[in-house]
Amino acid sequence: MNFLLRFPARWSLPLVLFLMSVPAVWWFSVLQHQEYSRLVESEETIRIKERLAIEQMRLEVQLGMGNLLQVRRIVASLGLRRDMLHAWLIGRDGRILAALTRVELDRPWDEVRGRLPLPLAAALAQMPDHGPAITLSRPASADFLLGEVELRTGHRLVVVSDLAAPLARRLEAGRSELAKQAGTLLFFALTVGLLLHLLWTQRMRRLLRAAERLGQGDFTIRAALPGGDELASIGAAFDTMAERLARQQDEIRRLATLIEQSPLVAIVWRNEPGWPVAFVSSNIVNWGFDKRALLAGAFRYVELIHPDDLPMIAADVERHLAHGPDRYVQEYRLRDGFGHWRWIENHTWLLRDDEGRVSTIQGVLLDVSRRHEAEEAMHRQSAELAARNVELERFAAAAIGREEEMIRLKREINALSRALGRPEPFDLSFLAAAEEEAQR
Repeated sequence: MNFLLRFPARWSLPLVLFLMSVPAVWWFSVLQHQEYSRLVESEETIRIKERLAIEQMRLEVQLGMGNLLQVRRIVASLGLRRDMLHAWLIGRDGRILAALTRVELDRPWDEVRGRLPLPLAAALAQMPDHGPAITLSRPASADFLLGEVELRTGHRLVVVSDLAAPLARRLEAGRSELAKQAGTLLFFALTVGLLLHLLWTQRMRRLLRAAERLGQGDFTIRAALPGGDELASIGAAFDTMAERLARQQDEIRRLATLIEQSPLVAIVWRNEPGWPVAFVSSNIVNWGFDKRALLAGAFRYVELIHPDDLPMIAADVERHLAHGPDRYVQEYRLRDGFGHWRWIENHTWLLRDDEGRVSTIQGVLLDVSRRHEAEEAMHRQSAELAARNVELERFAAAAIGREEEMIRLKREINALSRALGRPEPFDLSFLAAAEEEAQR
């Protein structure tokens, strides 16, 4: 059957019809053979039984007269009948009194039977004793007919007639009828094949051409098959599918354009060691990668992850693969095609089969290097501000200490001036106002 699928349907269908007609012709020949075999067996049975009935009377008369020579002539004349293979007249003592060949005369019946072909000898040995009645039988799967009649004198006449020759003649005569049947079947097969070619194969070729153009990416093609049969229904279903694929193709094209113009990179990994890439969006070239080399497995994805981040990322992925959840977010450093390290925010979701095994790992990659750079800049600025604040606090503490020492000295000078009866050289009235404000 696979051999026939290599050829176009316009040739294979008539060939199939022809091949189907061959077993039909063979089956007709088998039936004819069986029918002719039954007819030949029936006709030969009637002929031999009529001949044995005649020879039975003649042999009984000649045996009663003791005319052995005439008895042998009668038995020998049976050989003149077409298809008669053997004929024996067996005496009461078990010896052959008459036969078709002289070498068998006066020999024991068991000896003569033992020299015969095994199937014939076995069939003769199993012949039952039916008395004076004429009996004819055909052993199973045998191509000969056995006949036996017991004479009133106690003698037995046994004959073997060939069935193969008359059957062959009958089959030869029936070949013309078989040829007519075979010719009728072949003509029918050719006629049906021509009708199929006109009504079905041409439209199938039209549908095939439409399918080929659809497979090449032409989603505008339509089969538009006429008719209301099953093939037309297939054509209508094909046109509906083409329209749906055209709409989906437009949506995919718009989505691909959006992805390519966005900072997001769509990616799909196979759940295999090293996480080989099965799909990646075309904008991966912005990161310096060759898309074809990445899909061809020129390097494994894990080889791109920073060595300091890889152990934590690998352990996290294994945990999600084994226990879920199937949606998670990771951040790590990735070496791009230019040799630079990028901070990547990886949004991942897992697809599992019916048995719960992860079949595909899908993700969206976002370059967040600028955010990390801004965060690092903020950290550095905060550290610098903290350091400067410490220095300011130290300076303030030193300045306040010097100011308090000066106030103490000024108070001592003012006290000394008052003791000498002189006016106070320093105005410290603001300190009293400050102390009152502090006490409140």
